[in-house]
Amino acid sequence: MKKILFLLLGLYMLVPSTYSQEDNLMPKSLGINFFLNDFTTAARIRSSSLSTVLRTNSLEKLKNMNPGLSISYYKGLRSHLDLVATVGGSFLDYPMEGKSFSRNNFLLEANAALNFKITSEDYWVQPYITAGLGGHKYLGYYGAFMPIGAGLKINLLDEAQIVATSTYRIPITTQTASYHFQHSVGIIGRLVKKKEKKIIPPPPPPPPADTDGDGILDKDDKCPDVKGVAKYQGCPIPDSDKDGINDEEDKCPQVAGLARYQGCPIPDSDKDGINDEEDKCPQVAGLARYQGCPVPDSDGDGINDENDKCPS
Repeated sequence: MKKILFLLLGLYMLVPSTYSQEDNLMPKSLGINFFLNDFTTAARIRSSSLSTVLRTNSLEKLKNMNPGLSISYYKGLRSHLDLVATVGGSFLDYPMEGKSFSRNNFLLEANAALNFKITSEDYWVQPYITAGLGGHKYLGYYGAFMPIGAGLKINLLDEAQIVATSTYRIPITTQTASYHFQHSVGIIGRLVKKKEKKIIPPPPPPPPADTDGDGILDKDDKCPDVKGVAKYQGCPIPDSDKDGINDEEDKCPQVAGLARYQGCPIPDSDKDGINDEEDKCPQVAGLARYQGCPVPDSDGDGINDENDKCPS
């Protein structure tokens, strides 16, 4: 008995301790099983040996085994470990030491076991080793036993599972329990709806870069750090003469000018080299010393004052 307990403890410690992180646990499920109890083969093995029984083909025939039905509750504890609780019943003449019964009577059994799975719920086929503790009631007698065995679980489209298990039941209360095999096959269905896996959408791609915020992407912008317009490929409207008035508003884009003259220089209407703003006679060519006016002719004799010896 101690060896069996140490074996179970060792198997439990081999299961990865990632309970809180696992998302592939067996869901809470309910199973219905048909089983056969085989006391005869167990008795033959104990009276001789397993090799002798196999060599002489002394395994009990299925038709001579005792049938029964059971219900099982399943709950995943870890990805490779399930808890199974089973209640079953059958009618048979239970072989109890020192006692005999004249007819078949109802045997009620209940046990809890751990299934140590080789593969997780992610796989369609899940072989496992099982071990647990159980008890039974037969007429007025109560007994305890330890079921140890192996099984196979097959997923059916993630909605149901077929399970087959064979256990060897070792009596704990030897006066009221007997060694025997139990072979079962059943179907398992979920008690809860399958959780949909959350699909996290990928993050949206970063917006295309537009450093200067002028609506023209940097890849198409010849002036990515200065706001501009599309027709100048993202650059500002040019100012060819550098007078601070852009070419589209400058009537003299190649000559520096003033805003009040729409980008042109101050005009010189009489072409005397003195701009109109400084020329007191803007329509008549003159001289700078006369503020843009011609040399005066004070006496009106047609000879300008500079050439007239009698200007008055």
